[in-house]
Amino acid sequence: MRKIIMVAACCCVYSLCYGEEPAGNVPAEGGTPVVVAQQAAPADEGQKCDYLTEIFGSADACGKMTYHHLNYSILGAHDIKMQASFKYRLVEKKKLFLTVTARLFWGIYEQSNPLTDIEFNPELFYRFDGNKDGLISADAGFYHLSNGRDSTASRAWDQLFVRFNAHPVKEPFDLFWVTNVFATINKSDYNADIYRYSGFWDTKLLAHQLLGRSGENLDLEFKLTSGKNGVPFDRGSIQLGAKYKVPGGLNPYLYAEYFKGYAETILDYNKRSEELRAGIAFYY
Repeated sequence: MRKIIMVAACCCVYSLCYGEEPAGNVPAEGGTPVVVAQQAAPADEGQKCDYLTEIFGSADACGKMTYHHLNYSILGAHDIKMQASFKYRLVEKKKLFLTVTARLFWGIYEQSNPLTDIEFNPELFYRFDGNKDGLISADAGFYHLSNGRDSTASRAWDQLFVRFNAHPVKEPFDLFWVTNVFATINKSDYNADIYRYSGFWDTKLLAHQLLGRSGENLDLEFKLTSGKNGVPFDRGSIQLGAKYKVPGGLNPYLYAEYFKGYAETILDYNKRSEELRAGIAFYY
């Protein structure tokens, strides 16, 4: 009973922190940002805050602070996984962004209910415009991932990255394709060989609005992370996700995620894991 109460309390806190879905019923996933339309009045009356503007464009109409990665709370056989993420525009009319993502793993089935790991993942990047018929934009910047622990449990990883944002299919549903290529510039002594388990690229596909452009909707997502020497077949990881918008006014989405491979957590980056979790995804 204590476990059930703790899970319910966790969901209630998220519900209080996050409100309605952003306009446009935009997609989201573990590594793909989502849009917020109600953050602020448009900077340009001729511009609206839609998916292309927010995710791939300059986001002038969407306010200073918007989504970055999906916010969720999902329960699996071993723990609860939670994530909160936002993106902040540092300079007006310039496409310079700071993002902050926090992710935690909560061992609710263990006797003391410990937080088994907490990860901090800020990014700083500049966005370059492309076009609306293929490569929408490209981001270049700095990425940091660490768990804030000391001694042998300390983990940290700094990278420079280039991210390509594409929209190859627009009808009868939207297909988005996001690819990251990165180079390590620093890492902790305790995860010096992390590149053997999570290589130098990842790629994500998101099929959005598979049920049509209505209140009820379904998004499917797939992410592949490279393994040793960039080859995804020996190590690396795959991640699958499904997000369903329930009709009838329910604000949160139903969200399920499957992970198989290495480095789901930076603490256990060299341990292979397989997890299926389900729960709720939230919007501000």
